Amino acid sequence: MNADQLPPVATVPEMLQMMRIIESWAGTPFHHGQGQRGAGVDCAHFLQAVYHEMGWIPEFQLPYYPHDWMLHRDSERFLETIAGYCVEIPSPKPGDAIVWRDGRTYSHGAICLDNDCIAHAHVDRVVGIDSLSEFAGKPMKFWRVIR
Repeated sequence: MNADQLPPVATVPEMLQMMRIIESWAGTPFHHGQGQRGAGVDCAHFLQAVYHEMGWIPEFQLPYYPHDWMLHRDSERFLETIAGYCVEIPSPKPGDAIVWRDGRTYSHGAICLDNDCIAHAHVDRVVGIDSLSEFAGKPMKFWRVIR
């Protein structure tokens, strides 16, 4: 897919809407396999919830995955799921998904907010905004939602 065929980059009004959605998740604790605002969410459910609330993807059931699958398996479960709703891109823009390798697979995802800020649900934290440079050195892939 060449640059002319890529889905559109998020507009400023869309990013403002996305930031309101992300802020509504702020402080939600990490909880594997969950996607309940205010109660618990993991990174995959967080991305799914934000993109669904934006109207960019349909509601769907994420397949079950053990909390430590990325340590013991080579199956790219996260990438296989995200590939059904996104296209891989060379570099992220605000609103795009960033997925990086953790363990043996690409198994953690976040939403790009700007050149160094991401929003995500991370183990031992609550949903919030962090610096992407905190994860420097990890192999990353970038994805844009097909909408």
